[in-house]
Amino acid sequence: MVGFFSKTVLVAPLDWGLGHATRCIPIIKTLIDLNHSVIIASSSSALTLLQNEFPDLLFEKLSEYNPTYNSSGQFTLSMLQQSPKLLKTIFYEHRQLQALIEKHDIDLIISDNRYGIYSKKVPSIFITHQINLQLGKNLSLFEKPVNLINHYFIGKHKECWVPDVRGAHKISGVLSSNGIRGKRFIGPLSRFTKNGDLPDKKYHLIVLLSGQEPQRTELESLILNEVKNFPFSCLLIRGSFTKYSEKNTNNIEIRDFVSAKELQHLLLSSEIILSRAGYSSIMDFIRLGKRAILIPTPGQTEQEYLAKHLKSLGYFYSVEQNKFSLKVAIDQCKKFQPPVSDQRESLLKEEIERVIDLYC
Repeated sequence: MVGFFSKTVLVAPLDWGLGHATRCIPIIKTLIDLNHSVIIASSSSALTLLQNEFPDLLFEKLSEYNPTYNSSGQFTLSMLQQSPKLLKTIFYEHRQLQALIEKHDIDLIISDNRYGIYSKKVPSIFITHQINLQLGKNLSLFEKPVNLINHYFIGKHKECWVPDVRGAHKISGVLSSNGIRGKRFIGPLSRFTKNGDLPDKKYHLIVLLSGQEPQRTELESLILNEVKNFPFSCLLIRGSFTKYSEKNTNNIEIRDFVSAKELQHLLLSSEIILSRAGYSSIMDFIRLGKRAILIPTPGQTEQEYLAKHLKSLGYFYSVEQNKFSLKVAIDQCKKFQPPVSDQRESLLKEEIERVIDLYC
């Protein structure tokens, strides 16, 4: 660095599920290691997760996006129908940000997919792997105008950071292919570090649930119904801050939520992981070198694309929810092998130092 001065950095992850918050964990840790002051602004379960991970930091609550989902599998259409409400939330959080800048004297903003978190007064970085949004065949007519809006908001920031590597075998595939201004590949972001001795195998299967309702609960019910017919040990982590009312059975242990540190130990002690095809979860599995069964959220075109893309590369077995069979999935999963992790902590540190030197 040219000269070190501690800066105040606002980190603001989106609140749709937990993935945006979890991939901000290594960013927050790196900023703290560099002796910068970090303020976290978010909402809903994403805010709760980060409060549990960083109890000593300062937190601010932003407006909740609170999108509604249904069981029909028409995820993208539902999001288009809710666009007026979502744009209203973007407007509100943008206004909230201006007050936070004045309140805390912010030097740098890092927004993970929160479109309203930008300012003309303070430099900002936008984190996303979805520069080229995929809407699916039925809504392809809307793809160009939707991406124009996407690029408009991304363009409000100094840079767009893609948590991936360059090349034909990148995790994000065509999702990050657009040549947008200020795009930089910063390497995969995972909250986990694969260091030290591996723990003994304790679970044959760990089910890691996440995402919005009602899809999270629907997958939970499906998995519990399948697992009870198998004799192997299984841990189901619900990814919910609401208490589970049923008792554990002989072969199924159920936890509501665990910290990042404990989760890493648990995942390393498993043979196979079953999860939604969320981008942050995929980066975690690659980081730990773990085989996983991916079940994309029905109708969520990003997850459906990622599942097919990574299956075609031979990295992870994936299957649609309505075609899921646990026995078949476990047998097929063994034929796939995740790629060697390209995560390099020093690259993230270098990028943060660079933007602070350049813009602050």
